[in-house]
Amino acid sequence: MKYVESYQTMKQLLLLFCSIAMLLGCSSDEEEEREGLFQRTVLIYISGENNLSSFLRDEIAQMKTGSKGIGNNALVIYVDDNNAQQLPYVARLKEGKTVDSVALFHEDVLSSDPKNMAQVLQYVSTHYPANDYGLVLWGHATGWFMEDSVVYAASRRQAYGIDDGKNNPNNTNYRRWMNMYSLAKTLEAWQQPLHFIFADCCHFQCIESAYELRNVTNYLIGSPAEIPGDGAPYHTLTKHLFDTTDEFYKSIADTYFSQTINGYHVPLSVISTKHLEQLAWATGKALSSLGWTGDGCPDLRGLIHYNGKEKNEVMYDMNAIMQEYLPEVSEEAYKEWRMAFDSVVVYKKYASRWMTNQLIDFNSFQMSEEAYGGVSMFVPQRRTTPSNYAKYNNMIEKTSWYWAARLNELGW
Repeated sequence: MKYVESYQTMKQLLLLFCSIAMLLGCSSDEEEEREGLFQRTVLIYISGENNLSSFLRDEIAQMKTGSKGIGNNALVIYVDDNNAQQLPYVARLKEGKTVDSVALFHEDVLSSDPKNMAQVLQYVSTHYPANDYGLVLWGHATGWFMEDSVVYAASRRQAYGIDDGKNNPNNTNYRRWMNMYSLAKTLEAWQQPLHFIFADCCHFQCIESAYELRNVTNYLIGSPAEIPGDGAPYHTLTKHLFDTTDEFYKSIADTYFSQTINGYHVPLSVISTKHLEQLAWATGKALSSLGWTGDGCPDLRGLIHYNGKEKNEVMYDMNAIMQEYLPEVSEEAYKEWRMAFDSVVVYKKYASRWMTNQLIDFNSFQMSEEAYGGVSMFVPQRRTTPSNYAKYNNMIEKTSWYWAARLNELGW
């Protein structure tokens, strides 16, 4: 009897241990997610309460398709469009479906207000904690142009995310933008390991914006030029946002570049922020060696540029400028600067032309893959020129890049 009782006891204990092991080994995805086991969470921040709102239905449908098969990762979207019946909301896209949709605000807020972006970021990292994060900025952008961080003006010169604040059925582009300084401070306060920012918006890849964001992310992926309203091909690109290989950015850029709209590709580049301070130093040294001081600014006509016509050409390709003028000092001077540049611009995709909203006259400059650097830079122009250059010459002084590259020492 003792042997039988012991055997029954051992059998019950074994069954108990097996049950516990099965419970521990077969926990659901939902239980794992609550424990914060995501490898990466990517937030697509859609600032669409403007004239891009009409593109959102197709874009989100593509994002849903792209959410299939992304493994132990979280794809989260924040959406603000011009639909008066829909408050801005946060939702997770999972296996082609929308789950966990939450109206984060009780009223129609301005998504380009830093405090509202901060609330979205905090919600995402609290509910979808991960080892690291990616941020996709969807909407309008104008590069580095910086005025006040709080802007309620009919101006297109305010960096990122115009929100007209009125759910206007006419899809206007007025009211509030967020400048790069405010964006950087918002992301810095978030204090999460942000691996990359993928900017699905125009003119993001300028050295001034990159330098402003150098301390908040490892990589910046985007275009120095205009991009079409359709944006990235999210049905094929989304899975690459969760690539954890060292050169993950190549698959993102390659997939975006492979898309053609009306026969055009989008020129792209990838910036590693690690060596931006060294590039600032090298650029300051290079510009100083050229003797461009005060009103002795160079004639940049004929070089690759990405924004403006005639009197407002202010986004010139950084490499094209240096390649044109530094060899006049010495070939070694250009090689030295180019080494610093290549440590920052780690990948690029060249397009000889791109879609433009009448901002570019392609006959006014010569495109070439050799000159193309994929990142723009502002060089102050003569203040006496009867144009808007004086505004830009004053505005550049508000950027961190201006001081890091020692442009002030040139009398600019």
